[in-house]
Amino acid sequence: MGIQTRATSAAHNGEACRRSLIRVLGTLAGAQAVRPEALHKLRVDLRRLQAWFLLNGDPRSAEILGRRISLLSPLRSLQVLEGWLARRRAPRSDLRKVRLASRELAAQLAGDKVFTTIRHSVEGLRGLDRRPDAARLRKVWRLHLDRCKSLLSRLRKNPKRKRLHALRLELKQLRYQLEWLAAETGRRERLIERLKQAQRCLGDYEDLAAFRKLAEQFDLRSRPMILKRWKRARKAARALPGDLRWLPVSLRRLGRA
Repeated sequence: MGIQTRATSAAHNGEACRRSLIRVLGTLAGAQAVRPEALHKLRVDLRRLQAWFLLNGDPRSAEILGRRISLLSPLRSLQVLEGWLARRRAPRSDLRKVRLASRELAAQLAGDKVFTTIRHSVEGLRGLDRRPDAARLRKVWRLHLDRCKSLLSRLRKNPKRKRLHALRLELKQLRYQLEWLAAETGRRERLIERLKQAQRCLGDYEDLAAFRKLAEQFDLRSRPMILKRWKRARKAARALPGDLRWLPVSLRRLGRA
């Protein structure tokens, strides 16, 4: 009876996440400006819902959400860069260029009805009443284990940015799936925190790689500073796979739980 109660609660949370997304997307559909905090929360909730469908064996719905999330990535990069430059008191001319580009892209997304498109996709999602049983969970953890072992092996030989990005997405998906389950069981907090730390390291590198391209595109005076921070983040990200020996061990434990 206890397992059934937790599963029912998890399904309710998944549906609650979907309803919240629909409300937010309805508000954004007619907006000409998008606050960075709102866009960040929207992307996180879409990623969380994507992880829910992968947890329950529905890759098609997860793929649809992944394509929709990618539509928002360019605006997110501009908004994060603007905040990053402002905190470091970058030249005003740099801030003006990035802010203008951000506003123009937000207006373009509104004109192209991107938020409406995403809302329709979320409204059409089904299967939030599903729940992963023990066999399904073991399969999920085995898949994560196989992918992580493969990625870590290749990264230790050649830590290319594309592979580091793939590892970041893998860790993010795993973290969100564990958070769905932790909401019901209250377990795995330590593992979730370690995943967050690793994800943060890889995320810093990914952000600065995007900043580097944007700095060149807009001919920003802050390019030398961005390049310096990018090199530092790249060094940390490339060193990370050697520090993740705990990850396969943790995934094997999950598979036996």
